[in-house]
Amino acid sequence: MEPIAAAMTGPVVSWEPHLSQELGISTGANWKAGDRKPGTADLAVTGTHPVTLGIPAKVRIFTTNGPEWSTVNADGVVGTALATVSGNGNFVAVIATDDRVELPFAYSSQSSLTEYGWLLFQNAVGWATTR
Repeated sequence: MEPIAAAMTGPVVSWEPHLSQELGISTGANWKAGDRKPGTADLAVTGTHPVTLGIPAKVRIFTTNGPEWSTVNADGVVGTALATVSGNGNFVAVIATDDRVELPFAYSSQSSLTEYGWLLFQNAVGWATTR
């Protein structure tokens, strides 16, 4: 893979875990794809940041038939862990650095985001465009 992402300047919102190391969001490929079972798409918001503004402490971001989603192992996080998989704090789903945010979405996520999933996305884009 070419190091294109690392050369990006300015804020970046990513939902591609394979780029998280290159973007400086994690220390390696310690990511895990979440499954689609009901209740596995719940987040536990652990950090205060413009990206999590208005998001409850525990929230479902996908419908129960949501897509697979990605997380980074807690020991691989660079920056601030803003949300983990509810019930498993080792899987970090939302990460922020000074100018990067990693979201737990997949390419097909838009079809199954809840209102809070959309709010998370909107907050991330809003944060990135006002930096």
